[in-house]
Amino acid sequence: MRAGVGAAAAAAAASVVAEGEKAGRKQQQQMLLRKQKRGAAPSSRAASAAGSAGLRAGSASAQRRLAKMVSLSLTPHISPSAAESEAIQPADASLDALFPVADLRFVDDNQDANAEAESSLPVAQPVESAPQRRVEEESIFKTYLREIGSVEMLTDEELQECCSDLRVLLAWSNVNAVLAEQLGREPNVREWCEAVGTYQLSEFCTELQRLRKSKDKLVAANLRLVVSIAKRYAQLGVNVLDLVQEGSLGLIHGAEKFDISKGFRFATYVSWWIKQRVQAAVVNHSRAIRLPSYFNTTARKLAKVRNELSSHYGRNPSNEELARALDLSVERVKYITRKEKETHTVSLDVPTVYRGSTVCLGDMLECSAEQPEEACVKSLMKDDLEAVLFMLSPREREIVRLRYGMDDGNSRNYDEIGSLYCVPGNRIRQIEARALRKLRSPRFNASLRDYIKS
Repeated sequence: MRAGVGAAAAAAAASVVAEGEKAGRKQQQQMLLRKQKRGAAPSSRAASAAGSAGLRAGSASAQRRLAKMVSLSLTPHISPSAAESEAIQPADASLDALFPVADLRFVDDNQDANAEAESSLPVAQPVESAPQRRVEEESIFKTYLREIGSVEMLTDEELQECCSDLRVLLAWSNVNAVLAEQLGREPNVREWCEAVGTYQLSEFCTELQRLRKSKDKLVAANLRLVVSIAKRYAQLGVNVLDLVQEGSLGLIHGAEKFDISKGFRFATYVSWWIKQRVQAAVVNHSRAIRLPSYFNTTARKLAKVRNELSSHYGRNPSNEELARALDLSVERVKYITRKEKETHTVSLDVPTVYRGSTVCLGDMLECSAEQPEEACVKSLMKDDLEAVLFMLSPREREIVRLRYGMDDGNSRNYDEIGSLYCVPGNRIRQIEARALRKLRSPRFNASLRDYIKS
């Protein structure tokens, strides 16, 4: 709307300036005629001065009209008061100060529009490379180590107290689970307190919070053990942060299973649960193609024995030597070696030198996913096709959709469609032919020709 008003104002301004020049020339001719009647021939300088005065007079009149028109075009919906109307018509000396203000208003509007357009454009985010991700992961891991290193180790008395609190918390959790099964829903705190039957509601909430803090204290004080175990499996294809997370879950599960009355050390007991979760994570996530747990265990033993024999003999051991060291058959060793090679994968973030530059392997592979442009074209084509079909009659539209399977992808023959409408299949063929004749008309398919060409 603003562009239309500006164009109209510019056209009107041009016409007003032309009228001003015409009035100036007319005034110049009249002055020359009056001087000729008086008998005095004007000099060229006088004629030029008279012409300039006439042009200035005409331009001043034109500028007054143009200033009024520009001020009205800038505020089309505001009716000025009497004082404002007087301010709109300035003296000749203030006209030069008025037009820069009007120009600035137009320039500011354009700048605001450009600023809004630029702010609406998506900001290109820098592509994060594999080395950058590794640096960030190392920074996160160092921060995590610093945080768990600030937690003090538990004394024997504190460990015994935390384990006792954890046993009470587990008993209360079992009561909550039984109550939830009876009610068919999760019980609220009041129902849970009544089921425990030992404390008042406020005392129960306070004690429950204390027990949970005691459990968190027990787990946080033993996270160093999780990190030490996770580092042993850090080179097996799984990120060390993921291994630490899985090991932490094993620590929590082991703490819940630990019974201090058995006389075992807490760290010795939970280390087995931590190893179990970490090893399961390596088995399930170290390869793109998952292998059974027993196969991974045997493959790790085979790799360990191969390295030991290589360092001992100074050469790669044969399959017979590996089979004797592992007490396996030669065929079994060959089978494990072959399957391990077949399921071995390479990370797409591995840097590779290609034509003198370092690129990632993933950048050199062709992407088989659908491009955004193709998805956009398909979406637009679907909308245009729906608009073209809407020009047909309802029955013709439904028959075409059923005939070509536009809804579910299953096309139907004439007899199947005829059974739905209780008409013979020949009648369905006639309706389809009539609908296709309409669709072949340029009046119908003009919007679909671009898709056929592309």
